[in-house]
Amino acid sequence: TSPADTVTYSSFTIPWPQVQAVVERLDLYVAPLVNADGRDFVLAPLAAGATHAEQQLHKMWRKNRRPAPAGQTGDSCIGVDLNRNCDILWDFTAAYTPALVAQAPKAGVDTSQQPCDFNVYSGPSAESEPETQNLAGLMRTASISFYADVHSYGRDILYPWGIETDQTKDTAQSFENRAKDGQRDGNQASAYAEYIPAGQLAALQAMAKRMCDFIYTKAGGADPTAQARSVYKPAESAVLYPTKVTTGCFDDYCFSRWFTQATAGTPISPVMAFTIEAGGDPKLGADHDEGGFAPDYVNHYPKIEREIHAALWGFLTAVAATNVQPPSPPPQPSPPAPAPSASSGNCFIAGAAYRDAGHPDVQFLRDVRDRQ
Repeated sequence: TSPADTVTYSSFTIPWPQVQAVVERLDLYVAPLVNADGRDFVLAPLAAGATHAEQQLHKMWRKNRRPAPAGQTGDSCIGVDLNRNCDILWDFTAAYTPALVAQAPKAGVDTSQQPCDFNVYSGPSAESEPETQNLAGLMRTASISFYADVHSYGRDILYPWGIETDQTKDTAQSFENRAKDGQRDGNQASAYAEYIPAGQLAALQAMAKRMCDFIYTKAGGADPTAQARSVYKPAESAVLYPTKVTTGCFDDYCFSRWFTQATAGTPISPVMAFTIEAGGDPKLGADHDEGGFAPDYVNHYPKIEREIHAALWGFLTAVAATNVQPPSPPPQPSPPAPAPSASSGNCFIAGAAYRDAGHPDVQFLRDVRDRQ
């Protein structure tokens, strides 16, 4: 911001019954820093006279610090991108069409199998890195059903899938179906799209919108300029990059466990997974830049921190008001049911929107109503 920028971001509160519900109803697991070695490299003091390239190498470092493979000596050959190392279409070269693979990582698939690629090297194997094993292991052993990741930047609340665009009709179009290898065509084509049950998609979209609304109404406050700078968008992860999909990401991996565990004969509860892309949106102009990947600690970061807090409170208070679904496999698509008659006695949401009084989303809304 400039000295002339006098926008006030008003304070906001979370009602204490909601705080009490979060504390008493939830088991919270917080991983404040997943990539400790990578952060140490970013913060390491540079020698006097360091070149611009050396400064940028440290400032923009993303990977962990796995030693470079034998015979590779370049600075960028060190490390693995932990957010491409999870076991969800890790071998993207087999999963996607040859044309899409040939574009990676500049377009098509935002993942690389080349260690010296600066940002998105996926590692020598799925879950090869101890940092990935730590987080994925926590998801497995603690039976976590709700997951939120904080990244930067772009003012988006993302939900699965990132490996492909979503569809709710064809269960054969699934990451588990190896018969589809070589046919997945990314987010710029329509021959293949990833299956997600309609009810779960609606629930993910509703939660993402709730987090966006919390940012706008609470972090944005009442000032019109502050509100304009606090507009976040809910979106499936596959649209984060206009021409690219992502593989091996934590949010997709967490969500995918609902499918893989059912296939293995040990079903779990559905996993709601989100990524908060916090920070500015330079596409909207200089007034919305907020430092990009390097927000100024004094002028930018306090605002971004507020937005993260607001989004997470929107997330946590909704989770605390939700009756966790029991273990079950992902539902298969069902043919459309006839619309209920006006005299059926069904509530509007259960009847018109979901056509199922027992639908999990209807139960969620009733739970919120009864508690709040």
